[in-house]
Amino acid sequence: MTMKAQDELYPLGDGHRDMRYGRGPGLQPWRPRVQVRDGTEYIAAQWTGSKRRPLTGEWYISGAVPHAYRALADLTTEYYIARIVKFRVKVIVKEVTVINEL
Repeated sequence: MTMKAQDELYPLGDGHRDMRYGRGPGLQPWRPRVQVRDGTEYIAAQWTGSKRRPLTGEWYISGAVPHAYRALADLTTEYYIARIVKFRVKVIVKEVTVINEL
């Protein structure tokens, strides 16, 4: 797996339901390629820039389709370390007008 830029966001894996952040009012797990609502707050993972063995409780990014997971114990394999971020979406619509069909 090759990491993209550090500002790239990654969805949380299946274990996110037991995490301390929970699903507060208006707070939704972010899923790429799914319609987002303007002004809604989401949570996702963001790469910290480091790659090492995750310690218990730390978040790391893994998988063919990258997702973030929380380490339940100290892991022996190196992974990309992540942090959980909360963000709000602002939808910008670009209008395109067809002048003439060819």
